[in-house]
Amino acid sequence: MNKSILLITIIFSLTSVALDYKDFGKLPFFSNVTISPDGEKIAALANIEGKPYIVVTEFGSTNFNPIASLKNEYDRLEWIEWANNKKIIFQTSKAEKARERTFRVYDLNTIDSDGSNFKIIENKSIYKDKQNSYISKYESISLVDILEDEENKILVSNYDPRERAVAIFEVNLKNNRFKKIESPFTDSDGDRVTSFIVSEGKIQFADFYDSDEGIAKIFYRPNKDDSWTEIYRANTEDLATDNFYVGGVDKNDGNLFIYSNFDSNYSYISKFNVETGKLSKPIYSKEDHEIASLDVEDGEIKMVCYERFTRECDLFDPEENGIIKSLKKSFPDHYINISSYSKDFSRFIATIRNSNSPGKYFGFDKKTGKSFFISSQYPQLENKVNSITKVIEYKSRDDYQLYGFLTLPEGVKNPPIILFPHGGPTARDRIDYFDPWLQAMVSQGYAVFQPQFRGSAGWGKDYQISGYRESGKKMQNDMIDGFDYVVQNYDLNGKKACIVGASYGGYAALTGSFQSQDRFKCFVSIAGISDFTKLLRSETFFRGSAKMNKIMHGDAFEDKEYLDSVSAINYTDTIERPILLIHGTYDTQVPHNQSSMFYNKIKNSNVSVEYFEIPKATHYFDEQGNRLVMFREIERFLAENLN
Repeated sequence: MNKSILLITIIFSLTSVALDYKDFGKLPFFSNVTISPDGEKIAALANIEGKPYIVVTEFGSTNFNPIASLKNEYDRLEWIEWANNKKIIFQTSKAEKARERTFRVYDLNTIDSDGSNFKIIENKSIYKDKQNSYISKYESISLVDILEDEENKILVSNYDPRERAVAIFEVNLKNNRFKKIESPFTDSDGDRVTSFIVSEGKIQFADFYDSDEGIAKIFYRPNKDDSWTEIYRANTEDLATDNFYVGGVDKNDGNLFIYSNFDSNYSYISKFNVETGKLSKPIYSKEDHEIASLDVEDGEIKMVCYERFTRECDLFDPEENGIIKSLKKSFPDHYINISSYSKDFSRFIATIRNSNSPGKYFGFDKKTGKSFFISSQYPQLENKVNSITKVIEYKSRDDYQLYGFLTLPEGVKNPPIILFPHGGPTARDRIDYFDPWLQAMVSQGYAVFQPQFRGSAGWGKDYQISGYRESGKKMQNDMIDGFDYVVQNYDLNGKKACIVGASYGGYAALTGSFQSQDRFKCFVSIAGISDFTKLLRSETFFRGSAKMNKIMHGDAFEDKEYLDSVSAINYTDTIERPILLIHGTYDTQVPHNQSSMFYNKIKNSNVSVEYFEIPKATHYFDEQGNRLVMFREIERFLAENLN
């Protein structure tokens, strides 16, 4: 292709022209910006005129060349990574349907950085049989590791019909030849272990999870010729409360770097002695923060990221940590992380962001001391978002300490307020993350409150556990209590309010429609849940997660009375307020019949309920046209009911 994007010409306008859904509903212009191992090139995912592309340029240049895109607009470019200095590996996916459920099928592909030599990574030799080809369609290939010491080789996980299970293959990217290097093994319990984890090019870890029995196990071996040793075992009850993640192997003593929350409300890093089976005392922790990630390279801890109100990272190399501190001085009130770096760390990409400013990518060269701007994630929104985000600490009606975030439109007195609960429910919001959906509502003059209700992740073990089996009860009360708190303590128009949410947030909006319609004028449910009982029964059949769901939400059969009591579909004759329902037919998380059934049941008794069923839209509305429809209808609906 000779088409290019000259990013250096982007001007961040200060114009006062009002923004609308067309500005905020655009997919990120740039994302997944990554630097080649030798530091000579940069690749990224770019959305050009609503279509995703892989783009490449020389380090130091902003003249990006598109080298690949997808033919089907509803397929997804999931991520890209450099396989070596010349070749890029990327994952694509498409939606498939089976037994009334939608799921995604993933493919791995490679392409040279100049746009030549496109290949699909597939093991054709074992799929000549038609039945095997059918199986392979539903057993997606996945990248396990890029072998840095062998320029054209990667490790993948792929279904092997000879094993009737997943195995690990080494793939030669020059000729697409597969060589099986790891087969499933049977442990002392008679369980077949098929999942392997690579640490720095070596297959040293394996894990096993039986959702029916509720048993999880992790195995370790120092070298390929050694026997597998079980180092961790947990039942479903343990998994619902504790975590145990292996980061890598300490090069000095052979112990394992672990982050876990055993005997602690918050997670920490310690070392695990394989011979004794014991954890050391914590070697790293941040008070009242959760460890979010642990990066180990060459047998040493390179980086640890942690979360509370924001996500921040500590780099263990003094020079690298000094770079981060220097950048923070240059970009006050912004959050900075090094998102990609060359093998020798002489060049790197930094992402700089906050809740009210789109993420920006900068390239840095340590040898020359020079830096350059690469792109904004949302260039059309740069310097146009005028909002203020505050951390809110409040108590629930039963005196539980809770948190939330309130974003206010600058210069607007007594604005209407949107209650905007997150999905999950074991998810969270942060104030270092720029959310176009939130800012779209703020730009229309609404204040937005994001409650971090009980059951949310990232606030400690006790906080999350306290939300188990509390959907529609304490979790819902936490949202309403937060709403009441900010209305009482800030200049907000509590008489003009709406609940807006997606996924579990959509469930919260629908639950509010029958529990709290005296407080809110309208409700918006995007891919939301109206029938918790039906959803959990569907999850049991399709995902085999009944034991975990029973702990977190309730048993789909034994707890039917409770689940029915907190499901909006059973209250359609009492709901009087306007509701906007939007759901995509390619939703792989919440079946779209959760919205269609609710609408069909309520449409005759409440004509103010609207339903938009969007063909081929996913749970995340990640196709440009579908996303714009969602943003457009939310903007219209809120204006009609709050202004």
